[in-house]
Amino acid sequence: MVYLDYHASHPILPEVQQKLIKVLDWVGNPSSVHQYGQRIRHGIEDVREQLAAWVGLPDARVIFTSGATEANNLVIAGHPGMVLASAIEHPAVLGRIPAANILAVTLEGILDLAALHERLETLPKAVNPLVSVMYANNETGVIQPIAAIARLVHQHGGLLHVDAVQALGRVSLDMRMLGIDVLSIAGHKIGAPPGVGALIAPQALPLQVHIAGGGQERGLRGGTENWLGIIGFGAAMQWFGDHQADYATHLEGLDAYFTAGLAGVRAEIVAAKAERLPGCALLVAAGADAQSLLMQLDLAGIAVSSGSACSSGTVADSHVLRAMGMAAELRASALRVSFGHATTEADLGRFLEVYQRALS
Repeated sequence: MVYLDYHASHPILPEVQQKLIKVLDWVGNPSSVHQYGQRIRHGIEDVREQLAAWVGLPDARVIFTSGATEANNLVIAGHPGMVLASAIEHPAVLGRIPAANILAVTLEGILDLAALHERLETLPKAVNPLVSVMYANNETGVIQPIAAIARLVHQHGGLLHVDAVQALGRVSLDMRMLGIDVLSIAGHKIGAPPGVGALIAPQALPLQVHIAGGGQERGLRGGTENWLGIIGFGAAMQWFGDHQADYATHLEGLDAYFTAGLAGVRAEIVAAKAERLPGCALLVAAGADAQSLLMQLDLAGIAVSSGSACSSGTVADSHVLRAMGMAAELRASALRVSFGHATTEADLGRFLEVYQRALS
């Protein structure tokens, strides 16, 4: 099997598996005061500190969630004022925002800074907006100019929320340096078990209770913590911290190989000239059908995606590509190829061979 769908979910890292095996015999509730519960509590708090330090905000408030969708909802639903977002955001964000508050992007999928500035200028002085922007798009891999966006937002008294799900582990995530006020992430994108994510925010940022319960997660999200997932998240962060340089070099080499291999294929990479995440390419080919291509690739033992993996088992028209002004014929052909630490040139070569045959 050739797995090229890392942006949907990163395979659980062997080091994470080993860590989880070591703690599977732990028992207790992290809210209990006895030594069994407190051992788990210490494990959770160690990862909380580790995560805050990893994003350059060691004094931050880290709220563990079931994933980035919940983290996005926690901050969007909890903001008392106006929320603005780019047209290429995740449905977890766009589903909570009026159409009038959705901001245009360029043909390359980058937030239109002039449009953002104009929209912010029209707001009354008393309005302190929250602007929500993906660091890197989950379909195209296009990276947003986060620092420039942050400066604009802060000049108008607003806050910047960044969905960094795909950027996690692939690019720098120093919140203070970039000007990010609130950050959403998900563990399964870096080889942790699915079902764990986090919202990271300054201590002073007001947030509303998301799930009433026993006061867990600073009183914002009740319910016993998914401590196995959290500890797995910590192990995944440790791996990426130890292998960051090698991982980047590996992906850069694969990108070069993949781009060269596409030279003879009747397809193109969406936003090829824009700054994109390493290890991600959204391919389009006029006249091709994504559903048919996916089936042929799957039969050949190759796993890719038609775009976002959040519409379970479906191939839907991409709102991201629509926002970028792409014609319907090309949108219908879109396939996302994403790779990671275990991907080899042979894997990419196999994909290119089958993909080219399917297009002919």
